[in-house]
Amino acid sequence: MIAFILGAAGSGKTHAIIEEIRGELERAPEGPALIWLLPEQATFQAETALVAGPGPIGATRVHVVSFRSLADRVRDHHGVPRTPLLSAVGRLLLLTRVYARVGAGLTVFPGDMSRGELDNLAALLAELMRHGCTPAALRQQADTLGAGVLGGKLRDCALLLEAYEAELAATCQDPDLILGEVVKTLSVSTFAAGARVWVDGFSGLNGQERRVLRALARRAADMKISLLIDPADGGRGAALHAPVEETYRALLRDFEEDGLAVAPPAVLRDSTPRFARAPELLHLAAHLFAPGARPYAGPAAAIELVPC
Repeated sequence: MIAFILGAAGSGKTHAIIEEIRGELERAPEGPALIWLLPEQATFQAETALVAGPGPIGATRVHVVSFRSLADRVRDHHGVPRTPLLSAVGRLLLLTRVYARVGAGLTVFPGDMSRGELDNLAALLAELMRHGCTPAALRQQADTLGAGVLGGKLRDCALLLEAYEAELAATCQDPDLILGEVVKTLSVSTFAAGARVWVDGFSGLNGQERRVLRALARRAADMKISLLIDPADGGRGAALHAPVEETYRALLRDFEEDGLAVAPPAVLRDSTPRFARAPELLHLAAHLFAPGARPYAGPAAAIELVPC
């Protein structure tokens, strides 16, 4: 079963996850994995918060991970050897070699590129890899577009991506391709079998990350995903929350395609816990997008305006 936890900032989404993990550990210190998936920069703070409260001070079931460290855990669990990861500079050097080898076969891109143009091309290929676009998929889309310029660009991208991946196979690994390999491993993995999964703190997910969640959801006992969406704001924060809401809709489509059951979302509305010691922040969060909001009457020591 998949469930979403929706709420504004400070409504207690992360706190609810922490309490669930602690409760699970108290109930059964050993058992299937408990996976808490967060952005890379949030994992240390989450681990600290998890062990700061009552309950077991250590557990082997809990994995507080980012997508990248989840990939490492899955590969280590299955004994997959780690290969050196390609840096941004290494990617550019490898792409330069690839371009020199296949440049004559390109139809739209120039035969030679400057350093700045190669930087842009490297960023484009990285974006395609992050979203799981394969050379075959690019060629298929190019065929639907016909012989125009856009179709030619897609064919050039397919040729470059194919040659780039072939070069990688003999040298090292591109970090933007790791998650695609992990999706294949998760489909038969014992690491995630029967696991409980919580996903927290993401404002958006690329194609590869969504495929990882789909693979996890198919293997796990249940999955809960918290998103910064406030259904009660009356659309006042629509521009701010639009990327998160698009992620929400994309995930719902993904799970529906996979035939996975999704429970009605849990909506948390109380922002008092986080802002209990700073009522000025509670007022700001509640009225940020409200037209004609009343001014805050008390001191605002927790708010500082910084010129930029």
